[in-house]
Amino acid sequence: MSIPNIVIDTNVVIAALHSKKGASFKLLSLVGSKKFKTHDSVPLVLQYEDVVQRDRVELGLSEDDVSDLIDSLCARAKHHEIYFLWRPSLPDANDELILELAVAARCEYIVTHNIADFSRLLKKSIIHQRCHFAKVEVNYFLVFWIPAFASKTLKRVFQQPVRGAEKFGVKAVTPDAFLKIIGEV
Repeated sequence: MSIPNIVIDTNVVIAALHSKKGASFKLLSLVGSKKFKTHDSVPLVLQYEDVVQRDRVELGLSEDDVSDLIDSLCARAKHHEIYFLWRPSLPDANDELILELAVAARCEYIVTHNIADFSRLLKKSIIHQRCHFAKVEVNYFLVFWIPAFASKTLKRVFQQPVRGAEKFGVKAVTPDAFLKIIGEV
């Protein structure tokens, strides 16, 4: 079995810093092990740093502690430059950088506490009637011309929701669910 490739959402890092008893902390303690491979990008690392710095007093961390944490996460992750943006793909623009990294790194999973943010449908399929043809647009990407008589059948097929990250082959899972996937729970 191959080692899963993942992107860890910022909310998982914050949850791990708030409690040493949860799945988020266990997941972060396994970063760098042979159980999975983490991936990062400059925008994600900057987001990690910004959010942890903002909460550092509440978490009882010094600026040096924050720097050490970020350095540790970076040292154990594979770094990626993002050359292509898939925006808009998600309802929350702040999650786009995580999805773009997951796509660029060919990750199987985004580990997050906000499953809904990565699973919502951004835009439903639209069927336009034009003379004897119907134009079908699916989530900004696919465009087909089909005979108008087939539009009812295709309307049923193409209006099935293709959800957020799943349309790129990336599954959003909670830390607990991911730990089960890798056999750590």
